[in-house]
Amino acid sequence: MTDPIQDHTARVLALAACKAAQAETKRHNEAAAQRQREAAAIGAHLDPDALEQGDPT
Repeated sequence: MTDPIQDHTARVLALAACKAAQAETKRHNEAAAQRQREAAAIGAHLDPDALEQGDPT
């Protein structure tokens, strides 16, 4: 027979771990989105024709 207190504790710990993983994923996704915005801003200032020839100026 399973101890109901241990079962409850395990569920609480699992929920806490899940919430922590979700928060970490959210931080990761927000950082990736920020990098994409920064790259897009930089890309908007580059000459597309020069990029085709390998010259980013």
